[in-house]
Amino acid sequence: MNFASNEVIGNKPDWKWDQLLDAIQCLKPNGNQWVFRAVDKWEEKATSTSEYEVPITSSFDDAWERRTGSKLPGDRRLYESWILSDFKREAHNYLGHLPEPSNFLEWMALGRHYGMPSRLVDFTYSFPVAAYFALSRRKKNELGRIVALNLTWMKKDWEERRRRMYTNFTEKQASFHSEELFHHFAFVRQDTYAVVVNPLRRNPRLANQKGCFLCPGNIEEDVDQNLAQTVGRTPDVKKLVCLHPDLKTTAMKALAGMNVSQATLYPDLSGWAESRRDLVHFDIPDDRFKEELEIAISMPPRI
Repeated sequence: MNFASNEVIGNKPDWKWDQLLDAIQCLKPNGNQWVFRAVDKWEEKATSTSEYEVPITSSFDDAWERRTGSKLPGDRRLYESWILSDFKREAHNYLGHLPEPSNFLEWMALGRHYGMPSRLVDFTYSFPVAAYFALSRRKKNELGRIVALNLTWMKKDWEERRRRMYTNFTEKQASFHSEELFHHFAFVRQDTYAVVVNPLRRNPRLANQKGCFLCPGNIEEDVDQNLAQTVGRTPDVKKLVCLHPDLKTTAMKALAGMNVSQATLYPDLSGWAESRRDLVHFDIPDDRFKEELEIAISMPPRI
């Protein structure tokens, strides 16, 4: 997706963390809700109309590109079916509670949770969560980037589209919690269009991350193409948030105070262990604590 200069927030090096939070809050007039995703890839463009190009890709897009060396369509639909079918056949060997066979959204979300290549792209309702992912693994001089989408607008646009193009579905079937509607959207009609979805039953990680998914309707096109077709040139629907390296230590401390860390976002031992890397942003508070740390790495006395 391309972002014009007026769609970029925080692109000045002197922006402070509090200024950034205030700017995000200003995105929400009249109750507008936004969703966010930390991104790793972007390209600065030297044009008058666009400052950044930021592709939104799914794990399936990435797997397909590794296979073909391109993002061209082909048998993507059949390969997705193969991946998902294999996961459904084998998951009972590892998990005790499984979705109903016909609930494709829950199956795809479950597979995504365990790393299965999927068309679903992780987003979050929480800007602090996205900020943590954008900053936590960046090197000293690396910038963080977050894509923000106006969820309120996307819901309204989808409702208009559903009434116009999905006339066989009643108001009671309007939610993507309806297995029939999701199946029709993703596997039958295959619209080049993107929606935000959330399974009815969420795992602890998805709940802790306040997560949701961007879901493209046409698997034969990559996610970025589906999203660009949805948003077009509509103003105030997409933003690119920049987080400069100088913000990192201040932001990481503030996020810890909000209880946003690897340990809370990944509620298991590996998540807690990985979260210890964030301690480098905190000062050792006093000499007594230094003594305790020295004792912790000293040889234990022999009995």
